[in-house]
Amino acid sequence: MDIGLQELFLISVMALIILGPERLPSTIKQIMIWTSKIKNNFNSIKKEFENEFDLDSIQQQIHNEKILKELGEPIEKLEENAKKLQQSLLDLDASSNNSMADITDTTESEK
Repeated sequence: MDIGLQELFLISVMALIILGPERLPSTIKQIMIWTSKIKNNFNSIKKEFENEFDLDSIQQQIHNEKILKELGEPIEKLEENAKKLQQSLLDLDASSNNSMADITDTTESEK
C-alpha cells in the first residue's frame, strides 16, 4: 500500500476535524501502541513458524539445489563439447591415416 504525501495530509486534516485538537494526540498514541502490539505479535508468530517448520534449512536446501542445477548445465555442455572434440580428433586421425596410406601407395607405385 503506497500512501503519498497528499493522502497523509488529507487523513491528518480529516482526523483533526473529526477528533478535534484535544483528542488527536491521545488517539495517535493509542494507534501507535496497537500497531506496535500487532507488529510484535506478527513477528513472534513468524518466529514460531520458522522454528516449527525449520524454514531456514528448507530455504538453504532450495538455494543449494538451485545452484547445483545451474552448475549441472555447464557440466553437461562441457561433456558434450568433449565428445565433439574427441570425435573431431578421431576424424582427424582417420583422415591422416588415409593421407599416409595414399602417400605410401603413391611412393610404392613410383618405385
